Amino acid sequence: MKLLEEKGAYLANSLAIQFKNKDWYFDDFNALELPDFFLSNGDLVKAYNRLDFDSEQHLDDKLGIVVGLEKALKELGVTRQHLYPSVYHDWLNRIKLGEIGGGYYPYASNG
Repeated sequence: MKLLEEKGAYLANSLAIQFKNKDWYFDDFNALELPDFFLSNGDLVKAYNRLDFDSEQHLDDKLGIVVGLEKALKELGVTRQHLYPSVYHDWLNRIKLGEIGGGYYPYASNG
């Protein structure tokens, strides 16, 4: 946990401290201080006991890093691999059917 603190990983460190002496089956999440988080539809969920962590600012900070990395890669002429559209369509169909798990797609990218 000291390394997490040294690296500035506030969220990971805060959660690690709370789980330090809990057993494997601990599931009383109302007893924990948790961060707000975003659902896949963009809605913000606020925890019962809120951890003092600005999720929106954290997301903005990380997005800024990603944008900078993508710009640097583009300037270097690096092209990203993309999955074939058929793979994405298969994923969407599986999600709509409520399937859980993964699939294996050999030769699924253009790179």
